[in-house]
Amino acid sequence: MAKRSSGISTMSVSDLQGELRRRQRALPALNRKRAKLMTRVAQIDAHISALGGSVGARPASAMGRRGPRKESSLVAMLTKVLTGKTMGVIEAGLAVKDAGYESDSPNYRTMVNAALLKKAFFKRVSRGQYTAA
Repeated sequence: MAKRSSGISTMSVSDLQGELRRRQRALPALNRKRAKLMTRVAQIDAHISALGGSVGARPASAMGRRGPRKESSLVAMLTKVLTGKTMGVIEAGLAVKDAGYESDSPNYRTMVNAALLKKAFFKRVSRGQYTAA
């Protein structure tokens, strides 16, 4: 399959030099625009400080958390449900949901299965049957 050439590889040296000159001519205007914006940011920072706020602090909504954390993990809930009982993956998943664990994941059964494979917490009794370790 032949390579298609595009972009700067097809431009002549004089065209490249012209493009560089054009971009360099735009720099002073961009620097002036940046200076105006930085002055405005300094004014806003001063206003925030005058109101007792902290400059540069990010609001809680921007911190990366999407919602409240679950009260207990899937592994903890499975351990509680499977203590003294033997269940399959589907049964254990339903029992955990009945116990109050909330998940709207499309991969919920896979998550339950992966959690049950953690040998430190669960023991495989027979094929597809698990109990708390």
